[in-house]
Amino acid sequence: MIKNILKYSWVTCVVALLLVVFLCPSDAHALLTGEAALRYDNYDVRDNSGRHLSANSFTQDYSILYGKSGNLYNSRIGRYNVSLGYNWSALDTSVKSTKGAEDLNSSRGHIYYRGEIVVDPKEVPFRLEAYSRDLTRNTFTAADTPLITDMFSRGGNLFGSPSIASGINDGVHIESGVTLVAGLKSGMTNGYNEVLRHLPMIMLDYSDQINKDLRSQTPVDTRLSRLAFVSLNKKDNWFHYRYVTYDDYINSENNYRESQFQIGTVDHKLARRWVDFSNWLQVSTDLQLTKRINNNMVLNYVETDLNLFVQAQRSKWEARSYNNFNRYREENGRLTYRTTIPLYVSGVLNPETSWSTRSSYKESHDNAGAHLESMLAGYRVEAFKRSLFTLGQHFDVESSTSELSELLVLSGGFETTSSSRFSQKISLDAAYDIKNSSYKDYLASSGFLEQKLTLRSSYTPTNQLRINLIQVNDFTSGSKPGFSSTVHDANTSLPQYVSPRWAAQDNLGSSSYRSVTTLSAVWNPMPRLNLGLILSEDIFASEKVKSSNITNASFSINYDNSQTKFSNMLTYSDGSSQVDQQASSLSNTTAIQHKYNRNLDLKLLFAYNRISDNNAVSNSYDFEQRLDYSLFSYSGLTRKLLEINEMLTFSDSPNLGADTYSTSYGYSNIISTNSLSSNNKTVTSGKNSTRSSLSLGFKYYPLRQLVLAAGGRYLYDNNINNYSLLWYSSIGVNFRLFQASLDYYQGKRQSDGLIEKKFTANVKKSF
Repeated sequence: MIKNILKYSWVTCVVALLLVVFLCPSDAHALLTGEAALRYDNYDVRDNSGRHLSANSFTQDYSILYGKSGNLYNSRIGRYNVSLGYNWSALDTSVKSTKGAEDLNSSRGHIYYRGEIVVDPKEVPFRLEAYSRDLTRNTFTAADTPLITDMFSRGGNLFGSPSIASGINDGVHIESGVTLVAGLKSGMTNGYNEVLRHLPMIMLDYSDQINKDLRSQTPVDTRLSRLAFVSLNKKDNWFHYRYVTYDDYINSENNYRESQFQIGTVDHKLARRWVDFSNWLQVSTDLQLTKRINNNMVLNYVETDLNLFVQAQRSKWEARSYNNFNRYREENGRLTYRTTIPLYVSGVLNPETSWSTRSSYKESHDNAGAHLESMLAGYRVEAFKRSLFTLGQHFDVESSTSELSELLVLSGGFETTSSSRFSQKISLDAAYDIKNSSYKDYLASSGFLEQKLTLRSSYTPTNQLRINLIQVNDFTSGSKPGFSSTVHDANTSLPQYVSPRWAAQDNLGSSSYRSVTTLSAVWNPMPRLNLGLILSEDIFASEKVKSSNITNASFSINYDNSQTKFSNMLTYSDGSSQVDQQASSLSNTTAIQHKYNRNLDLKLLFAYNRISDNNAVSNSYDFEQRLDYSLFSYSGLTRKLLEINEMLTFSDSPNLGADTYSTSYGYSNIISTNSLSSNNKTVTSGKNSTRSSLSLGFKYYPLRQLVLAAGGRYLYDNNINNYSLLWYSSIGVNFRLFQASLDYYQGKRQSDGLIEKKFTANVKKSF
């Protein structure tokens, strides 16, 4: 019975409201819009093996929409907005090849609409809003057909997917709903206010979403309905009842029904309300009962949640606590209780000292014997903020206990930093952190200790120069390498140790020492010019691995003025980031951009990369040059008249002999595993892959709304005779209500004699 009411009552309500819209006096304006779009594609490709494919596609898309909106009784009653339209699409596609033929013909019609009405009388204590809309338009899909996929299964093509229309998506996506709010409203001036203020506010809300698209690549056919009843009993005490149904007509295993009761300080918009107990204490609480019934009975559950949130704020401290108590019962009889009690407090003792604490208690257990208890507590103090040196100190404790294991983590440390009173040019900082972790289960127990000492200094002799020096020392010891802090699905909140070298933890050992020294400098010798230098030395040693080091260096130059931009980044690295493997790399990237004037712009980019390891050496080079020229017309309004573009690229990088390339900018660092040894030095056995291209193109604008374009690209791989040649031409017009274009592409690949042609015509008219 309830299901039928939810299904049909809102329809009657919406129809009645629409009758009110057209029968009641109103101020309104109407609008009729339409659109027609035609597209024709002709595609032809063949190669010297005798394979041939041709495809033709013609698509049509027409739509019309009538809309009307206005106010009811000069806005004294409400407003409305209604639209009704129709969308019709058709395609006629034919694909023929040496392996067969495919014909795709279809047409789809789709009604789309929108209806919205708001009834909100100024002196009557209710507000009604109803809506129903489906503004989804038909869309064409362009997935490659089996014949097209087979044609390019060997060597690919030149222009990517031909984008031949192969289907129409005309799915239904309907959103409907009704919302009624009854109760005292602000702005009412009649004599019933004193009576109405003692009556509860009531809200009824129903929404329905229908999604049906069986022709898409991922078919969908679902319906989601929500019913909500909300009542404000007293000042901030709200009662909620919600009922949700979800139906999946493709896979009924996803169907479910959910009902929920809620009472507390959560309003009809699901925004939390805070109750003032005093001028410094606020409380918010609510109780929820949720029951879900799924077609898959294993997923059925009944859940109870109690939330108790508290906020307190005084002149020198503030506190927050967000407590949750949960009871979760599953269909199989498993009953789980969860408790979460966090507390955050912070404050100020005096102008020089501030403090903060955090604590959290989590507990869960079920009737099957599983339990978990996790506690976290810690504090942090910042002192002597106005002295020569500040002092910070922190300490944290985390404990987790389950039926199978126990975990205890102790973490603490202190930090001191110089202030501006010590020196305006020199800054000093020192920090010491220690963390001890212990783990015990029914098999064994283990522990892990990490100590870290960090020293930082900064020297600024002038406004143009800044020098930084950082020294980090990390000591570890214990009975278990790579200590794991996971206990029965509970992860510690404190950070864990991460090995600085790539190797299995058992191969490194648990006792280790690491030293990282970093020196950096930033110099600004003149306006718009910045120089940067970074040097670092990373030394690592453990009980099972001999000492190894990684040296890194980088140097950067950046210059930028109104006409010229220059940047260069040089980096070098040498060492063993992976155990028993020595490697070095050198890379340099240079970019230049010069704007001669408003019309001419030049860009240059050069990149070099070299990698050497125990087995191979690889070098790669990339170069890109781009020139853009623009001509402007100054008669009347200034506009672009002509645009000419030129781009030259060159790439040389090692490979393993495969005929695969990257069409985007970048360089490859492929190291051959099959190498030839010579004087204890190895080089890659794969051949270098060289690719170069030259592109030219222009756009001519004889009128503001008219553009003529043409261009070509010459590309060769490894051998100048192994080339591909592509060119295109285009003409287009673009008015506010009319757009049209003609595009032609043609390409030839010398290696297999591939010849590819494509012609496209588009017309679109709106009113």
